[in-house]
Amino acid sequence: MHWENSFSFYNKNRLYTLKFFSMIKIISLYVCLFFCSSNYCPIKSGNHPADFSFTCFTNEDRTWGYDIVSSGKLFIHQPTIPAIPGQIGFIDKRSASKVAELVVKKLKEKPTDFPTINLEELKKLKIII
Repeated sequence: MHWENSFSFYNKNRLYTLKFFSMIKIISLYVCLFFCSSNYCPIKSGNHPADFSFTCFTNEDRTWGYDIVSSGKLFIHQPTIPAIPGQIGFIDKRSASKVAELVVKKLKEKPTDFPTINLEELKKLKIII
């Protein structure tokens, strides 16, 4: 009889232990889901977007490119025209500035997305024909 009481005590403790670990698993799952679904982005910190700006530079072949700077640090170095195959730089500073302004605008509108430039946008800016 004594043995039966200790056995039931063991089963109750085991049941409580299983329930406890099940609750820990559920809580851990919710915590993981919370952090995975939050809008974490390395581009911005907290709830305020990073400060983006650009500078233009000349390449060795006398073409132009641009740098996008975020909070004082180099974020994008673009020595060539994006969306164009090959290593072709911009023909002048004005062209590089137009595209850099568009990239900064896209970054400010959607700081969680990495900006892309396509051929249609280059045609619209009259960078290419």
